[in-house]
Amino acid sequence: MKKSYSKKKTSVSRKLFRVFNTLFMAFLIMSIILPFVYIFEQSVVNYTLFGAKITVPPFDWTAVLYKEIFTMKSLYRPLMISVFTTVMTTIFGLIVSSISAYILIQKNMPGRKLFLAMIIIAFVFDAGIIPQFIVIYKLKLLNSLAAVIIPLSLNIFNIVLMKNYFESLPQSILDAAEIDGCTPANTFVKIVLPMSKPALAAIGFFFAAAAWSEYISYVMYINDTLKQNFQYKLREEMAAREFGCAPIWNPKSLSSACIVVSALPIVILSLFAQKFYTPEFTMASVKE
Repeated sequence: MKKSYSKKKTSVSRKLFRVFNTLFMAFLIMSIILPFVYIFEQSVVNYTLFGAKITVPPFDWTAVLYKEIFTMKSLYRPLMISVFTTVMTTIFGLIVSSISAYILIQKNMPGRKLFLAMIIIAFVFDAGIIPQFIVIYKLKLLNSLAAVIIPLSLNIFNIVLMKNYFESLPQSILDAAEIDGCTPANTFVKIVLPMSKPALAAIGFFFAAAAWSEYISYVMYINDTLKQNFQYKLREEMAAREFGCAPIWNPKSLSSACIVVSALPIVILSLFAQKFYTPEFTMASVKE
């Protein structure tokens, strides 16, 4: 009798725990989604200049603000620059992070502990914007896209993540490759990287999101208007049009449309990258 009571008590507590988990996750998801829904609603519903709705949605939804943005010819070149810097930052970032992480897991490397300590110190204590600007200036990278790409590619957090993932790989596979005569370079290219596709996909997404959303680097390092990216130029265009838009449009609606347009590529990329985070993909990578 006492045993059955214990099982019933455990079952009730587990059900309560599941209910709590469901409610907590629902609250968390809603807190994330609702701001995006609000911003999107601001961008597609007609507002007067003073903020009042002309009609109740969804009867007066319009995409005229998005048409206004996509027909700006001045944004075509900045869009290409954003795509270029995003691709190059992702490629260079993955190369630097994966090679650095692979070097740091070599337990026989001289000075390994010193390098790890330097990385941790640099990760915890950020030098700030002024020292970074001085380094870019001394390297004569001002007013070039390299001033944006190189700092974004050197991300200590991503190096640490990649290092931890490499250390979680089965050591027996790496030892077997060494016994078979694989050099460290061959082991890295033919064994470690194919087994690390989920980590590469995740870190690649981090690099792409950071590069696409970058704004402050273009303010600090780029003076040439022909080298400004999509985020900078879109902000500049919206500031110029904020007080010159049609009387029925609220400037906040135009700003909301700009936020949606800026975030849309990263949202699409995140949905595409979801397939790399599944257990099936991870197991397939290990089997390869």
